[in-house]
Amino acid sequence: NLYKSGVVSLEEAVKILALAKAPEEEIERLKQAQQELALTDSLLTQATSEYDSLYAWMMANSLQLSDHSPQVEQLTLLRARRDSLKIQFEVLCEKIKYIRKKQREQEE
Repeated sequence: NLYKSGVVSLEEAVKILALAKAPEEEIERLKQAQQELALTDSLLTQATSEYDSLYAWMMANSLQLSDHSPQVEQLTLLRARRDSLKIQFEVLCEKIKYIRKKQREQEE
């Protein structure tokens, strides 16, 4: 409407429209990142619990296990999954911090 009425140029109208949409898009990105974080947190908790449980069992039975037993391989896979989820969790936390920082900057 501002462009059609001749109040602002086309470039200015595009900038205004981009600024108007930005907060809504940022809110949606924040909600999405928070949902991903909640899911990742749940998966990380589960993977950590499984890893800790198997690790404790293996330590109690370490004299009876060989290096190539299925439990050792399973523990290695659980550790890799847990570590991957930790990284994903940390990345999502940083993403949320960044989005919130951008929102604060736009409010100023």
